[in-house]
Amino acid sequence: METKKDKYGLESHDRRFGTEEKCRQYLIDHKWKGAPTCENCSNQYMNYFITSRNIWKCSACKKQFRLTTNTIFMSSNLKLRLWFRAIYFFVTNKRGLSSCQLAKLLEVTQRTAWFILHRLRQVITEDDNIILNGIVEVDEKYISPDTRRDTRLQKKKKKHEKEQEEIHGLSREKRRRLRGYPLKSGGQKGARRKSDEIPKKIPYYQPKILLGMAERKGKAVIEVLGKGEKHRTKKNIFPIMRRHINSSSFIYTDETNLYDGVESDFAGRESVNHKKKEYVRGEVHTNTVDGIWGHFERFVFGTIFHMDIHHLRRYAKEHQFRWNIRDISEREKVDTFLDGLYGKRLRYNDLIMNPKTAA
Repeated sequence: METKKDKYGLESHDRRFGTEEKCRQYLIDHKWKGAPTCENCSNQYMNYFITSRNIWKCSACKKQFRLTTNTIFMSSNLKLRLWFRAIYFFVTNKRGLSSCQLAKLLEVTQRTAWFILHRLRQVITEDDNIILNGIVEVDEKYISPDTRRDTRLQKKKKKHEKEQEEIHGLSREKRRRLRGYPLKSGGQKGARRKSDEIPKKIPYYQPKILLGMAERKGKAVIEVLGKGEKHRTKKNIFPIMRRHINSSSFIYTDETNLYDGVESDFAGRESVNHKKKEYVRGEVHTNTVDGIWGHFERFVFGTIFHMDIHHLRRYAKEHQFRWNIRDISEREKVDTFLDGLYGKRLRYNDLIMNPKTAA
């Protein structure tokens, strides 16, 4: 087994996948075990390659089939060597990779690079069978767009607030009158009303809430609970914990009462009180999962910058995958990713037309 000190850079990667022929041969060996297999009848005998069209034809049923069928490369005009180079950049960058960065590295358009990255995320988004053992730290994280850094979001926010003002018809002066405060213009004080009688505006954005579960010196799982505080409930959190944490594990959390009663499903629970500035008490702490959130914030706000919040689960799973392979060599990271290339196709229309289902 290779160690982290073994060198595997871009030059070594290109020696493996630097030409179309090397990439095709890898897929033939990895996908078909060296024998081109018909996708229609599973025939492996005497299938022949049509060089002019880069396609195989079955000797039994006469159907034609491609090497990239049922892979993330399906229906892509991008050369395989560029796909494999994109995979290298994707798995080896500690802070992730933006579509603008990848577009420069591959010399393609930003739109193409964006779609490439989402296809790569599709490989790791569907893997949901991780079980955590031993001591497991659990914590939540709020994620919302930063309107201060994104002029596009600022315009959308102004438009949203204008629409809400028109719907509710509540100017600042009217709101002050309804609450019983004197008007700035010196008008008479209105009758005081209860705050719940005042029509409430719909906020521009409610943050999405993530649930993080981290095994001490091991793997982690990140799941999206939902949009808004109403999804931060035991009803949503406990099933996720039962699915990903072994019942013999010990749970460490912060002081919130959200996890009260979870000890009945696991070996026990301990907590630290962050409000009282208690961060470590012996072995009890949540520093591991807090470190994951710190890395995730730098990934989202320091690398991605402009992130469609509908695709948050894809970005969360990307960060989860990168955290879980942090202790293996660069070559092993690439090989681990390549093992999941098959059966996970993502169409562009599915990505842009159904953002909520894609999340």
